[in-house]
Amino acid sequence: MQDYKLPAGLRDNFGPQATQKESVRHYLTGLFQRHHYTLIETSLLEYRDVFGPYELQAKSLYRILEADGQDLVLRPDLTLPIARFLATTNVSLPTSFAYVGEQFRRNRQLTGLYNQSTQAGIELVGFQSRRAELECLTVISELNRDLFNGRLLVELGQARLADLVLADLPASERQKEAIKAALFNKNVSDYEAAIIPLRVTLEIIKVLFP
Repeated sequence: MQDYKLPAGLRDNFGPQATQKESVRHYLTGLFQRHHYTLIETSLLEYRDVFGPYELQAKSLYRILEADGQDLVLRPDLTLPIARFLATTNVSLPTSFAYVGEQFRRNRQLTGLYNQSTQAGIELVGFQSRRAELECLTVISELNRDLFNGRLLVELGQARLADLVLADLPASERQKEAIKAALFNKNVSDYEAAIIPLRVTLEIIKVLFP
C-alpha cells in the first residue's frame, strides 16, 4: 500500500490532529446551536454553474464529468450552495443558517499547501442589517474568547459600524464604551468586562429589530 498516495494538496488526519479538529467542529456546532441557528449541510458535489458568480478559473476547481455530460465540481465554498438551497426551496424568511463543512480549491494564495479545508460560518437572511451585524460580532466575540483567548483580530469593512450599531441601543454611555472596548481593545481583562453588556445588548436589539 505504500505505492498509493493521496493527490497533491490533500491529507489524512490521524490521532491528536483528528481529535483536535473534531473538538473544534463540536465546539462550533454547539456555539451555533446556542444562538439558535438552523444547521445546514449541503452536498460536496454541485453543478459548476452554481459558482459562476465567483468567476473561478477552471484550473482552481476539482471537476467531475457526469455520465450525461453535466459538469460537476467539488464545492470550493459553502456560501453559494446555501444560496442555491434558498433559491430552490420554500424556506420562510427571515432565517439564520450555520454550517461546518469541507471545501476543495486549488489556490495557493487562499489555501496554502492544502487544497482541502474546513469552512465554518453563519448566514443571516432577511434580517434587518444592524441586528445581523451585531449578531455576527457577538458570535465572533464568543469564539474569540473561547478558542483564541482574546487574541483574534477582526477587521471591519465599515469603519463606523460600531458607532452605527451602538447609536440604536438603549444602553448607558458606560455600557457603550465597554462594548466598543470588546470590539476594538486587545486587552483581555477589558474584553471580559465588556462581554456581559455585549450579550445583554444582543437581546435588546432582537426586540428592537425583529
